[in-house]
Amino acid sequence: MFNLAYFFSSEQIPANENKINPTVSLLPCPDVIRDPAQIAKQLKDQVQQARQGLLLALIESESQAVSLKHFDLDFETQKIEIEVSELQSQLVHKYLTLIGNWHEYRIAFSSEVLAQLSRHRLTLAWPTEIIHTTGREYFRLHPAHKVPVLINTPAGQLACSLYDLSEGGIGLNIAASDQAFFQALSGYEALIELAGQRLITQLRMCRYHASATTTSSSSARIGLAFTHIAIEEQAKLRKLIMQLQSRH
Repeated sequence: MFNLAYFFSSEQIPANENKINPTVSLLPCPDVIRDPAQIAKQLKDQVQQARQGLLLALIESESQAVSLKHFDLDFETQKIEIEVSELQSQLVHKYLTLIGNWHEYRIAFSSEVLAQLSRHRLTLAWPTEIIHTTGREYFRLHPAHKVPVLINTPAGQLACSLYDLSEGGIGLNIAASDQAFFQALSGYEALIELAGQRLITQLRMCRYHASATTTSSSSARIGLAFTHIAIEEQAKLRKLIMQLQSRH
């Protein structure tokens, strides 16, 4: 897989060039997408980007990135077919990193080269994770498994599950009927219990998205910002993010 420290490094990419230095400054912190359905959606979006010349292949051994002439997805076999020039294909080894819509910093992923179909065409494996940059200040962790969460406040407690976690806040999967509980949290201190850790912080609801289910009830996703968190709690939060990330 590709080296993030190398990929997100130092210089801006010059436009309209065949061979491009693939380093950039001030790149927003990335999210790591591992959900198969989300990966498939991100890849499908890149087909149109490739037609517009916005999908690049990064050849790390040569420190250059080049536009792809062809990018096709086979959802049944979960393989990707790309086309590069003959010279470039000779430089490709076991893995190839693809960068989508570079100038707006959209996505990047690394795939194993499964076969070279011709001097121009390569077959790549379906990626297991995609780096997605969104302009957020913090890296957001999306757990690959269900993580129960318990929110304790002076008004009571509520059980839910983790959607994402960062140093700036937490995303939760909740029942839509529990929205009022979180609206009342704003400005108050709460104790959050998850993955064997306990965090004390002030919370503020910053986003809410309801999604109807096939049953009579409905679920929702809620975003809570950490408006005030002590230094010692911040250290516990960073440790927790690393702990959850290592479980993938």
